[in-house]
Amino acid sequence: MTKQGMKNWVCGGLVAVLLTATSWGASMSVQIPFPFTASEKLLPAGNYLVTPIDGKNALRLQQMDGKEFTYLLVQRTSLKNDDRNYLLFNRYGSEYFLRELNSATVDMGCAVLKSSREGKLASELARKYGKGERAALPAQVNIALKAE
Repeated sequence: MTKQGMKNWVCGGLVAVLLTATSWGASMSVQIPFPFTASEKLLPAGNYLVTPIDGKNALRLQQMDGKEFTYLLVQRTSLKNDDRNYLLFNRYGSEYFLRELNSATVDMGCAVLKSSREGKLASELARKYGKGERAALPAQVNIALKAE
């Protein structure tokens, strides 16, 4: 098998595994009223389905009334509040970045890996305001998740 053929076979297998694993997880829905960045991808405002991928440090985020979706690499954390389901976004000016999921429904807390754009904005603010200044911190916005 050629090198390119092997790459295609591996990528196809990975996609099949991710799609299969996605169907096993418990899903939650959320209405996000603003465009936001998740996993380096700018997504429009809308209704989304959030599905943890079983056995993986990943989530699938699918727009319910459109074709937009992305897979998010996450770092598992402990639940912040045992009885709350929410997504946490960091806001810098008018830009929103998905940062965290807390779900008692699926007994999962996780932090979304910071995108390069968010890292750049955070660095710019730290330089502008200084590391000790409150203005350098992003505003945080919680959006409630609903179990499906």
